Amino acid sequence: MIDLERYKSAFASMPDGILRAEVNAERIHSTTVWIAQGRASSSEAYDQTKYYLRAGGDRLGMVYTERQDDDVLQLMRMAAENSKWVDQETAAPMHDAADSMVLSEGSAMEPVEDMIRVGQALEAALSGCEIRKLAIRAMEREMRTVNSLGFDAQMRTYWVDVTATVAMKRENMQDAEIETNQSAGSLRELNVTAFAEKAHALCDGFDAHGLSPVTIPGGRHDCVMTGQVMRNILMTAWKAFSAEAMHNGTSCFSGAGQRLGVESLQLINAPRHPVSGKVWPMDSEGSVVPETYIVRDGVLEEPLYTLQSGVRDGAGTNGCAGRVPSMTGNVPIALTTVPAMLYLAPASGTSQDDLIRSMGTGVVLTYSLDLFHSVNTASGLFSVPCGGYYVRDGKPVGSVSQMTVAGSLGELFGAMQAFADDLDFDDFYFRNYCIGSPSVLLKGLSFAT
Repeated sequence: MIDLERYKSAFASMPDGILRAEVNAERIHSTTVWIAQGRASSSEAYDQTKYYLRAGGDRLGMVYTERQDDDVLQLMRMAAENSKWVDQETAAPMHDAADSMVLSEGSAMEPVEDMIRVGQALEAALSGCEIRKLAIRAMEREMRTVNSLGFDAQMRTYWVDVTATVAMKRENMQDAEIETNQSAGSLRELNVTAFAEKAHALCDGFDAHGLSPVTIPGGRHDCVMTGQVMRNILMTAWKAFSAEAMHNGTSCFSGAGQRLGVESLQLINAPRHPVSGKVWPMDSEGSVVPETYIVRDGVLEEPLYTLQSGVRDGAGTNGCAGRVPSMTGNVPIALTTVPAMLYLAPASGTSQDDLIRSMGTGVVLTYSLDLFHSVNTASGLFSVPCGGYYVRDGKPVGSVSQMTVAGSLGELFGAMQAFADDLDFDDFYFRNYCIGSPSVLLKGLSFAT
């Protein structure tokens, strides 16, 4: 586990004027191998530990370092100085000694030789596609939080994931490629056949089954949105379910008790799910991540809480404190609200094809663009460039592209009619959280073409 003994010793004798202090350390260790033409074409290893120190009185300032040998007392003084500029309504909460715990899941990092062997099997299974990129990665993630109240929480998890960028081998078709991934707790648990089938299906859907283009009029159309498209929307839309966003007016939702959709609509945040190898049992405050129904039976039941927002609302935390790396290159220091594995619950025994037959006539959306700029979580409005294929009487008749689906998040959730059983997860780019969704049948979405 991450060594924080120097911090624990310093917390026992803090500088004058500093009443409380806490350090959260997060370590990512990964090995990645790229496979091409039956061999490892390149590889890389990454191992980095980041330390986030908070110190002060009621207000806690923050400093960040990647140096294990930095002077802890000096770091505390710097954090306490930064606390002067913290705008905070109430005293920053901390866990105490009674909440300490040790969590560990998985076994160990996988040998590179075994990663290459599995990568070769994956490449062989994907032979029906043109493979642009194939990478297999072994991951270890550690977190540890220690504070001056005697709290010490530690976590270690392992998993492997594979990512492939593939295109269909079709003549006279516009070049179209998709990226797909799968994760598992170990190499042994990776299902090579299932991954290849998934990649083929996604690629075929993205390429609209090789159908010729058709033009449909703008207006409202019923729609089956694949899990990949819904995940792309949720990758930004989840922020509207943050308790902090609801408190400060940057969420389009009002809070618990608001009806969002049909009774089959369930939005869950959890530390794990059987279809994914990733596990997120602890957040960046050292809080346990429980399974939480954010939306239950179509009603917003409980927003995403950190310690701070939970104490303010008298609700307690549900393990949603984290740090989202910004896309600008700035170092993410401040604690913020972040889910663990947030997903729309699938139905049982209902396939995507079942949803398409039930829809009859409408649009099947297989891809969307502009991942982070198409949803405004404060107003709830979204406008998503997208494409896929058109279905008439349950049968595909032609590809559609250069469309935009638009509306509000309230309308989107309200339009959800049914869910398939094909739940799948995507990581955020920096592997801070996962978003999951099955295919979804929606009634009367607004399209511009």
